[in-house]
Amino acid sequence: ERAVQLAAANLALHELSNARAWCGDGLDATRGDCFDAVLCNPPVRAGNAVIAKLFADAERGLRSGGVLWVVLRTAQGAKSWQKKLAAQFGACETVAIDGGYRILRSMKS
Repeated sequence: ERAVQLAAANLALHELSNARAWCGDGLDATRGDCFDAVLCNPPVRAGNAVIAKLFADAERGLRSGGVLWVVLRTAQGAKSWQKKLAAQFGACETVAIDGGYRILRSMKS
């Protein structure tokens, strides 16, 4: 809930009207909407099944050409998840590495 509050505050601060932040279980709350981008900081401690569901939801919720952006700690399996996302999406690249975190990007074909 705190992350959603911060995201909503940033949307308002930067006057972004084409983005939404909500608290829910993956994309279940979207009711079939399609997105150009999904941003995800998965709850690693919730387990692999939860993360896999979030990534499957993201793929389902993206338009063709839409992008999934993920931030993960390298020490908490970022490299493994990158391989899984590459298999799922056809490709997954590391966009940045800083302070033990990686930003990954996958595009839906």
